[in-house]
Amino acid sequence: MRSRGLKRCLMLSVTCFILGMTMVMAVDALKRSSKTAQVWVYDDAQNPWDGKLVEVQNADDILRRIHDFLDTATSMVRGGAVDSTVLANLETELYEHFFDLADLAQSSTASKITNQIFELNSSLQDLLDLLVAERKATSQTSSTDSSEIPLSDAFLDVYDELLENGHSTSTFTKWVDMAASENARGAAYETVGMYSLFQPNAVAFPLDLDAALAYLKKAGTTQAKVLDAILRLALYRDESHDNVLRASTSTNFLARVALAHRIYSNATASVLSDPCEEALVYYYTSAEESVADMISVGGEKDIYEPMVRLSDVWSGKVSASSDDLLVVPTHGVDALDYVRALAFGGNPEALHRLGEMHFFGDAQAGLPPNHQEAVRHFEQAAAGGVVHSLANLGLMYANGIGVQADPQRAIQYFQEAADRGSAFAVNGLGFMFWTGLGVEKNATAAVEHFEKAVAMGFADAHQYLGAAYLNGEGVARNESLAFYHFSVAVNQSNSLQAWFNLGIMYYRGLGTPRSCPQSLEAFREVTWRSAAFDDILLSQRLGFESYTRGDYQRALVHSLVWSALGLPQAGCNAGFLLEQGQADAFTTKIAPLALAKDLYSTHISDAEALRKLGHCHRDGWPQACPRNETAALEYYERAGQLADSESLYSAGWLYSAQGDWGRAHDAWTACQALNYPDNIPCMFPALLLDVWAWYRALLVHWSVFIV
Repeated sequence: MRSRGLKRCLMLSVTCFILGMTMVMAVDALKRSSKTAQVWVYDDAQNPWDGKLVEVQNADDILRRIHDFLDTATSMVRGGAVDSTVLANLETELYEHFFDLADLAQSSTASKITNQIFELNSSLQDLLDLLVAERKATSQTSSTDSSEIPLSDAFLDVYDELLENGHSTSTFTKWVDMAASENARGAAYETVGMYSLFQPNAVAFPLDLDAALAYLKKAGTTQAKVLDAILRLALYRDESHDNVLRASTSTNFLARVALAHRIYSNATASVLSDPCEEALVYYYTSAEESVADMISVGGEKDIYEPMVRLSDVWSGKVSASSDDLLVVPTHGVDALDYVRALAFGGNPEALHRLGEMHFFGDAQAGLPPNHQEAVRHFEQAAAGGVVHSLANLGLMYANGIGVQADPQRAIQYFQEAADRGSAFAVNGLGFMFWTGLGVEKNATAAVEHFEKAVAMGFADAHQYLGAAYLNGEGVARNESLAFYHFSVAVNQSNSLQAWFNLGIMYYRGLGTPRSCPQSLEAFREVTWRSAAFDDILLSQRLGFESYTRGDYQRALVHSLVWSALGLPQAGCNAGFLLEQGQADAFTTKIAPLALAKDLYSTHISDAEALRKLGHCHRDGWPQACPRNETAALEYYERAGQLADSESLYSAGWLYSAQGDWGRAHDAWTACQALNYPDNIPCMFPALLLDVWAWYRALLVHWSVFIV
């Protein structure tokens, strides 16, 4: 019954190696003067006419323009003559100047201007810090609008009635009428719109997309505008709504992640020459928010609910039923009631779990975080023999969470738990030495405890070892070993903090070659956290419930939004619903199969998406793909490289239809090598080809003796 979350709380005190970067909030690409000059270059001094014009970097011009930009931007910010749009443009141009300096540092003239490059880089970093502070101040000022006014209890009571008792036309009509008179009118209509979009009920309340979008339009809140833009981009390909996303990235998580995904997948143009670099900035900012969220709640909650692939449900790989009485609930009211019942009976493990639920809060169960209650339940669980509760108490006393900070008492709890075999507590003692809380700061002793925790199986301690090697604290500085430990922490613990640190290493090229794609993938992992969706009905659980209850249109809406945020499973689910004809596309502007093909094309790093694109070209989907077996085989082979047995199976039959028995055999043999039961379909055709090959060899052999 133990959740993984609280085990990671101590990791939040690892030094976050923050990039010198913040969000790009560009509205329009800035027009800039040329960074290059044309120079005539020739190899033969006797024949200078035998040469060519080449573009070379104009270093003096670049340095001068950066100086001018620093002077102008600093004066503007310090003079207070900036709003959110101006800040967006300044931050965009600042990042381009960072890239200019990086290019200069690799040029042939770098040795002559090294000092200037370093000085300007430092000045740009100072300006970046100033812009970040100004942006946060502007964001806080702009957030004090009607959306921050709480909804009335009467309005929320009717909302709860609809959720708990099911949809009633009269109750819903009364609720909508109440929204018009709410002080927080925008938030009220936003709630109505989200209920209309996401709450499954195909019989009593079938989805009326136009009406739902009308509620969002009435709301006029940032969240409502962003959801409207995401759906219109997904359904109608109206790229003008990219501007809505760009204008909302400073304060809205959904806008930032959706825009980053669109930029990185080339669905919309980047303001930078390399789309990865712009998308990286958005993902980094969201990842940084995720880390801040973890710090505020004291640890890592579940990242997000796992998404079921509807094609797996359809094929029988996954059961669509969730009514198994033996399944222990893990989220929501059912989980809270279940744990409370066991805790009431004195079950120590249930008391520990209840402490965790109070520590983090559970939005689905309507349970806000309550650290004092968490302490009480951990104390009861510790008295009942739960060693991890002792370690959690050490954490809370060390950081003053729910109690008055008391480092000495924290050490006592950690030591008692460590003596009883808790690797988490051993790591906690290392943390105390690392920070000097309750003991004299001693990086060497801290590293010894971290290494011991690792040896005991606590993979998160690798993060501290990574920090130690990166900073040269307690050990000799070694960026390669730092990268190694952060990588191990990611692979063995899947901690968000570990992913964040690994993203920094890839971004800055510390201990590994710099890689924008690798850095982006790491930050994207950190971006996904359940807290980002606590206040809206957008839920992978609700999306699947819509499907199982036959509300395919709402299942499609859920999948479209999640797909826009970059989840490949969601894109595949939306494509599946359209491909199977279970949901329509809400519009006649694009054929359902064409929209399905577009969704699969957006997620071409996913095996199912590649396989479906293969099917599209193999079968020639109307208004989507022309029949093209060569293209189909290319997609099947790419999916096969991702261990997709169905693609290898399909490739085998397509090769055999072409008479290419060798490649057919290779495809089915590769499929056979995969794990059971995925490899079963390939066993029989591969066996047939083996028998046929044996039979032909036998005929050849005996033909020698036949006159």
